[in-house]
Amino acid sequence: MFGLYLDDWFGKPHKNMKMGVELELTLYDLQRKELVQSNSLVLEILENLPQEIFKDYYPYQLEIRSNPHTNPEDIIREIKDFYKLARREFAKNGIAVIPATGILDGQVFCGMHVHISYDKANEEIYWRRAMGIYPFALSIADHTKNFEIDLIHTSKRLLESRHIGRPPLDFRQFVAGATKYMDIAYRHRNNGEEGRVRMKRPATIEVRLFDTPSLFSHFKFIVEAVFNVAKHIRDDNPFVAMIENNIRLANNAVDMTRLLMEHQRYGVNKILKGRLNSDVCRMIADRFGIDFPSETQFEYRERMGLNADINGFLILALKGGWD
Repeated sequence: MFGLYLDDWFGKPHKNMKMGVELELTLYDLQRKELVQSNSLVLEILENLPQEIFKDYYPYQLEIRSNPHTNPEDIIREIKDFYKLARREFAKNGIAVIPATGILDGQVFCGMHVHISYDKANEEIYWRRAMGIYPFALSIADHTKNFEIDLIHTSKRLLESRHIGRPPLDFRQFVAGATKYMDIAYRHRNNGEEGRVRMKRPATIEVRLFDTPSLFSHFKFIVEAVFNVAKHIRDDNPFVAMIENNIRLANNAVDMTRLLMEHQRYGVNKILKGRLNSDVCRMIADRFGIDFPSETQFEYRERMGLNADINGFLILALKGGWD
């Protein structure tokens, strides 16, 4: 009806594809009733935890990083196991580990980053697959977002965060890393903190669109959906064709999509020709046989009688499926 034919986007699975996830979590001091402010305390606690669990930029941000895996089940299991370890260890010091995008004043944001690597793929293949993944990543991000605390700041983060930007669609600019911060980017994995560089082995496509989901069902869906999209995306997908035919039109489609997301007009994705994002997510779920999280966080809160405050987040951390 809307001209979205998944056979044009997906084909046979790519061999030797791996994916890993980075998940940022909020550390909350239960005694002081505030975000954790002590770097030294966090580092002391981390000495008893695996190296995949570490302090992010701020003392109140904890990051869990999975190893690269060839299937989504191992990613989901590993992240959940690490979360449980971290929750128990920090609880000994009166600190809660909360899966949440923003709490309290709406200024504390946590994200979920996905890294995808392909064996024996050259620069052009990486670019073609990244462009094909991008529209679906926007749809998934828009469907599973938890924008409830401060809509303006959350939306502003989507467009203006120094960690999130719009990737250049031009092949040469994309592989050269002309944009410092990108949703999908090449990365030199030998030293990931050096920033983006011209593609070297090993490299990944980095998807940085997702806020940390408070509900485990949303986290599981993001992992499974992105994995299957990346595993089956065609090199000759419709978005690559659009870019090659009229890059101005393609750029306008991306800008319009992100503008609509900024203003919270839920479910609209111009790149995918106006089909509702929730429908796109359902189509992905049906295509690849994965569970679709039809219950939103707002509906879950209503059913559980939870407020969008710190107490609600604390209960979500315990009852949102993460344990």
